[in-house]
Amino acid sequence: MPRRINRSLQCRLALAIALALLASCARPRQPAPQKTPTPTPPAQTAPASAPSSVAPYGYVYTPPASQNADPNAPQILEIDLNDSLLSAPGPIRVRVLTNPIVNSVVAQAMSRELAVPQEAPGVFGADAELPNVPFFLHARTFKVQIIASTPFGRTASVTIPITLR
Repeated sequence: MPRRINRSLQCRLALAIALALLASCARPRQPAPQKTPTPTPPAQTAPASAPSSVAPYGYVYTPPASQNADPNAPQILEIDLNDSLLSAPGPIRVRVLTNPIVNSVVAQAMSRELAVPQEAPGVFGADAELPNVPFFLHARTFKVQIIASTPFGRTASVTIPITLR
């Protein structure tokens, strides 16, 4: 007779597996290929148009401003995701903006964590593909904690809800 696992434990186990799969398939952002300019004949000079600024982030969370005036305290200024409703399988794009003292950011859910690579001082981000997950993880909301750390061991954290569809 098969052993029954309660639904809460089943969900935790499935999310842990999904995060482990995400960690194994996450890949850092690839720089855009460099194009070598080709000389063009000087014909008409067209007016310069403003570059289109299409934001790839559909879900932007700005935590409440911290009352801590200590410049050595880590701060999470903004968390950006491609969407608050993520499809599995499907793309995930995340960016975390912090103050420059922060040297590492991790995303943590259900005792699993995934490091978010640093792109520049105060900017952490990643592009990845979410793997296919078991059917019982779809249409569920998970609390994901974003933790920013300084070289001195100080941390700041923000929890955001993310739903799988």
